[in-house]
Amino acid sequence: MSFNEKVHQLRRNLKITQRSLAKQTSMTQASISRIESGKVNNLRPSTLIKLASALNVTIDYLIGKADKMTTNEMILADPNAKELFTCFEKLPMIEQKEIVKYAKYLDSLYQTATL
Repeated sequence: MSFNEKVHQLRRNLKITQRSLAKQTSMTQASISRIESGKVNNLRPSTLIKLASALNVTIDYLIGKADKMTTNEMILADPNAKELFTCFEKLPMIEQKEIVKYAKYLDSLYQTATL
């Protein structure tokens, strides 16, 4: 996936508009649009840092030096996973263990259903 496609996809995954991303990065909506359409390739390091931070990924992932997002980046980039993790970490350990058991149970049902 190219740089511009990553920016577009990550923004969409976070369910934020170009305008919102622009505000978070101190850029204009037009600049975000040009980045996503591939019309801008050479960004300043400070701009890359702002984009990566707003999109919850590393600069290495954003510019293609890392092929995969880290687990933390995947959680932060997915609003549902982020919400689940936020709730999960507030629970006592015994309830966390119950959630893990239930998730494994649901996964086994899914795996069986897709075979």
